[in-house]
Amino acid sequence: PGVGMINDVSLTARIELETHSDVLTVPITALVHDAGQTYCCCVVEGHIERRPVVVGLRSGDRVEVTSGLQGGELVVQQRGDSLKDGQAVEVLSPIAE
Repeated sequence: PGVGMINDVSLTARIELETHSDVLTVPITALVHDAGQTYCCCVVEGHIERRPVVVGLRSGDRVEVTSGLQGGELVVQQRGDSLKDGQAVEVLSPIAE
C-alpha cells in the first residue's frame, strides 16, 4: 500500500455533479412508464388526465419535471399505472407538499 493507505477499508461517497434550483419536482412514484413514454396522472375535474412529461435530474425520491407540467396540478402520487386516461376518480384527501 501507498503512504496513508489502509488495507481492507471501503468508502462510499456521493459526488454532486450538477444542481438545479427553483425547479418543479414530483415523487419518483408519481411517474408512469408506458410504451417508451413517461407520464404523470393528473386529476382534472374528477377525471384522470395522463400527461406526457420529460424528466431531468433525480434527487433521492424526487425527480425534476422539465416539461409537461406547469405546477399546481393535482398529481397522483402512487400507482398511477393502474389508472386510465379519462377514468373518473374521487379525491379523498389531497397531500400537501
